[in-house]
Amino acid sequence: MAFKQPPHILLVEDDEATLEATTGMLERLGYIVSVETEGLAALRTFSEDPDRFDLAILDHGMAALTGLELAQRFRRIRPGFPCVIYTGYLEEPAAEQLKAAGVRVKVTKPATRKQLSKAIDEALGGRIKA
Repeated sequence: MAFKQPPHILLVEDDEATLEATTGMLERLGYIVSVETEGLAALRTFSEDPDRFDLAILDHGMAALTGLELAQRFRRIRPGFPCVIYTGYLEEPAAEQLKAAGVRVKVTKPATRKQLSKAIDEALGGRIKA
């Protein structure tokens, strides 16, 4: 099933340069993007209206809440909610950790538009193609 409008992505990234670059790539790909720079704020935003978002892209290496912890909390609020972990080389979560958090897709920073697009399509189960 295809989306009737562009998917709405919650991007959670604490590095300003990465946040700006990734937001730009996602917007050029046609997605609606909301951003948060820290985990607790992202959890509040998601909790207020979890059906507003189609997917979250979560920086793994954040203070307070990691991307995996956020993914677990999002999925408690909205079971089955798709999350992509966006990780740097020094903070690689193990496959078991990803599976336990319900995360099926991981993207390594820095990512290209093509890599992000492929990860999003995979996380959404191919639903972004009309």
